Parts: sequence; structure tokens; C-alpha cells
Amino acid sequence: MRRCLLSELVDHNSCVSIDLDYPKKPHRCIEIVSSCKGLVCFVFDEEFVILWNPSTEKFRELPTYDPDVYGNDAYLVYGFGYDAYSKDFKVVSILCHNSGLNTYETDVRVFGLKSGKWRQVEAFPFGVVPNIPYGPLDYPGQFTNGSLHWLTTQSTISSPIIVSFNLKSERFGVVLQPIYDLLNDTEHTLLLGTLRHSLCVFCNYEDTRADLWIQNEYGVKDSWTKLLSMPALSAPPALLYMSEKRDIVFGIGSNIVVYSCEDGKFK
Repeated sequence: MRRCLLSELVDHNSCVSIDLDYPKKPHRCIEIVSSCKGLVCFVFDEEFVILWNPSTEKFRELPTYDPDVYGNDAYLVYGFGYDAYSKDFKVVSILCHNSGLNTYETDVRVFGLKSGKWRQVEAFPFGVVPNIPYGPLDYPGQFTNGSLHWLTTQSTISSPIIVSFNLKSERFGVVLQPIYDLLNDTEHTLLLGTLRHSLCVFCNYEDTRADLWIQNEYGVKDSWTKLLSMPALSAPPALLYMSEKRDIVFGIGSNIVVYSCEDGKFK
């Protein structure tokens, strides 16, 4: 794991990256779930969750529960955010397991940093099924406006929906999406992200272009605005950052890519 300065990434053609000595060494893999108010949430080896403060180098490993009891088709999806009402950091875990006929059942739990315990809450209410080509709930929850968000589908032929989980009420909901330009049924994929504390949707049209939508007022459908259009990307990106000049920083595979809105170029 390495870190570098965003200002160098955006404003210069190169940057200096520094190794980070993170607190636990994985045997197989490591996933960054999210960062919030100076804390970073990791998942090691698909089951060990750690909250880490890189500034103080203090960390806390969360208690685990074993998804293997549900069989080989079970997997865990996470989200991490801050509940301003209770002033508590919360980790949300969604355990999905195949219940037959290509459908999934869920077990949803919330870990509060203050209590130090997992609590079971309502199950995921939207019929989680594989969202081709990435799989159901294949990315960590995106945190903004006190809620976590995932993009998923209710059936293999239905359109994706944005599902929210409010960290205060601990209830699920749906966020209405923009009206996309579907380009005469051109194959497209959707990805969620957050930029400047706003919910975003990245719509990538196969071999044509990609549009980036941003919701200016949370929960208001008419506030969705198409921020920019760019050449289509060959791999699903992660939205990392947007500068004052609207330069967009993406993570694509193991690469960091900056797209300049001024000249329409990648670096």
C-alpha cells in the first residue's frame, strides 16, 4: 500500500509515492472499503475488518462471523460511514448467500464503534441477484449524506437501482436515478461513486463514450446533472477525487488516471 498527494497527481505529470506500513498483513488479499473523517476501513482476506487511523497508527480489528456456514456461494459486502446523530462510526456488513434459482438471501449487520458489537438489522429488501457483469453488490457502499449506497438489480432483466441505507434510522431506501442517454440501446454499465460529498453515477457506453452524473441536492431526482462526457473506458473505474477545475481522478486497475475537463485528455 502506498500514498501520494492529490495535488501532485492533478497538477504535475508525476508524483512521489510513499510506502504505508498498514497494521495487518493479508494472506490472500486486501480491500479498502472506505475512508471517513480520518479513519480507513479495510477488509483483509475477505473476512477480517479493521478500522485504522493512519495519523496515529492505531487500529481496531472487528469481531468476525463465518459466511462459510451458508455454503460456497456466500460472500460479504461492506460499507463504512459516520452517524452524526449518535456520533458513532458504523460498519455495515451484508452477507449474501444463494437460496436457489439464482436468487440470494441476505443477513445485514451493523457494527458501532462505541458499542463494539455487531447487531442484526432488517434484511436487504430488494431481492439481491447477480448484476451482470460485476455480480450483486460487487462494490463497497458509497457514503454520503449520512447514508451508504449500493447499485444492484432486482432480477437479471431489470434495470439497476440505487439502494440506500440510512445510518441513523438503519433502514433501507431507494434513490431515484437520472434519465440516462441510452444511445439506441447501446450496451452500458453503471457504477456509483462520491465526489465532493455528492452522489455520482458513472455510465460507461461500450466503445463509444462515458457520462458522469452528479446529484446536486441529495434525494432530489431533478437535481441530477451530467457533469461531463469522456471517451469510454476499457475497465470499470473507481471515482476518487474532483479538483476545483473539475479534473477527475480515477482508479483503474492498479493505475491512477487523471482526466482533464479543460482539454479532454487523460494522464
